[in-house]
Amino acid sequence: MAPRVITAEEAAGLVKSGDTVTVGGIVGTMLPEKVLAALEARFLTEGAPRDLTWYDPSPTGAGPGYEHLSHEGMLKRVYESWFPPLPELIALIQQDKVEAYFIPLATGHLLLREIAAGSRGLLSRVGLHTMVDPRLGGGRLNNVTVEPLTEVVNVLGEERLLYPAFPIHVAIIRGSTADEAGNIALEEEPLTLGIFYQAMAAKRSGGTVIAQVKRLAQRGSLHPRQVVVPGMLVDYIVVDPQQKQNETFPDRYILSQDGAVRVPEPPAVVYPLTADKIAGRRAALELRPGMSLNVGAGIPGAALVPITREEDIQDLLTISVEHGCVAGAPGGVSGGGGWPLNPPFMLSYQELFDYYNGGGIDACFLAFGELDREGNVNLLRFGGAFIGPGGSMDISQGPKKVVFCATFTARGLQVRAGDGKLAIAQEGQSQRLVERVQDICFSGRDMHRRGKEVLYVTERAVFKLGPSGPVLVEVAPGIDVEREVLGQMGFRSAIAPDLKTMDQRLFRADGMALRRELIGESRDRPTVRGEPPGWAAVMREPPKPSS
Repeated sequence: MAPRVITAEEAAGLVKSGDTVTVGGIVGTMLPEKVLAALEARFLTEGAPRDLTWYDPSPTGAGPGYEHLSHEGMLKRVYESWFPPLPELIALIQQDKVEAYFIPLATGHLLLREIAAGSRGLLSRVGLHTMVDPRLGGGRLNNVTVEPLTEVVNVLGEERLLYPAFPIHVAIIRGSTADEAGNIALEEEPLTLGIFYQAMAAKRSGGTVIAQVKRLAQRGSLHPRQVVVPGMLVDYIVVDPQQKQNETFPDRYILSQDGAVRVPEPPAVVYPLTADKIAGRRAALELRPGMSLNVGAGIPGAALVPITREEDIQDLLTISVEHGCVAGAPGGVSGGGGWPLNPPFMLSYQELFDYYNGGGIDACFLAFGELDREGNVNLLRFGGAFIGPGGSMDISQGPKKVVFCATFTARGLQVRAGDGKLAIAQEGQSQRLVERVQDICFSGRDMHRRGKEVLYVTERAVFKLGPSGPVLVEVAPGIDVEREVLGQMGFRSAIAPDLKTMDQRLFRADGMALRRELIGESRDRPTVRGEPPGWAAVMREPPKPSS
């Protein structure tokens, strides 16, 4: 039976009080904006639906004005992985007006696959010995959240976390085109995400699938290779001719992100020599030809990726972003829709994380918000302010090498770099290296036990994870170890007996000649000067905790 074409208002009427709803999209990309706006309007007018569970492992919200489900009474419970696009939801969580769980991004999407298959839940080592572990909080984010997210189980003599399955009553997804049979294609979307399993999980649960699209096509007119969600999984179609490729930037439509055209690579952008860039440069010294890597938000995406282009080594690497982008020309990857240009292919969350979990990447480069004496890392919250690890906890499982990147202090740090040396012009107001992190998102002991090589890279110092915690192994030239490193920490770390000086090239305005260093050749490539993208600040400067 073919799905019905209905209005957004009719679609909103299909959601009942008490339903569990999953929504496709990531920030403003593939966001079914028209249906969500109608759902919000119905609640504000009728007071229904109420007490929804919002299952949102990849955050769907393009900033203030787009948080259509974040209303007291509309939500009973929420599952979320990353919070910067959702300030209204953060307020509800902080005020204990909604039950709230942190769930790792990929784990949340892999759980949807298990729900779709009729499994009892997902068994995973992701989250063990972290705040997702029921022994360390169980993913609970406030006082009204009672039951833990997970259970510890023994599988063939090893501990795993069980993420129990639950029914999905409504899936609201988005594509570009639907044919009259309900087949959904994504020809104008820069990502695939997890919409297939969101739809299948709802159907397996006896629920409803609503697909918002830009246009309706004749039955059978879509090439079968284009179809991402088959019509047998779709119940209703909402057509919105005005839907945007990215609701965060509604005036942009970038053909080279959805694969419609391939454009010449733009010139590499050379950014000023800030603390972020220095840390990104030091991280770049860990790169090797042929390496496959993941880069996360913050300094990895906003500084390291541009540095690979500035140094003309991007073609020596396979860089991926957990939302399904692999290779392509870097277009900025820290939220906000800066997806790669000219992508050679696109993967779903489930496909890409199967690759990650199977050891497909050699290294991952992730941000850190706090680091403590045991090597634990916090990316979740700082005081009452929420950020969230997103998919970082999942990403770090597969590779042998994990590189965390941040500025040494936060909020207000200013540095001067030149002539191969570094000076602190103004110290940041907040310490990142603390006695005990507020939430454990990465366990230092567990990473060391599993034999991972872990580095913590900043603009003035580099630490390596040892048996008892971080060991100071490098210091920037011009920096006083006691006053400007150990004196700005909440604990005293061990110091390597062969403490090294960071490479002087990091602190000079000209390039580091990495291509010549790595493969013995260089080439002339155009560059332009510019400023870092605004989303670079998301992980660089944790928001000020609310009072």
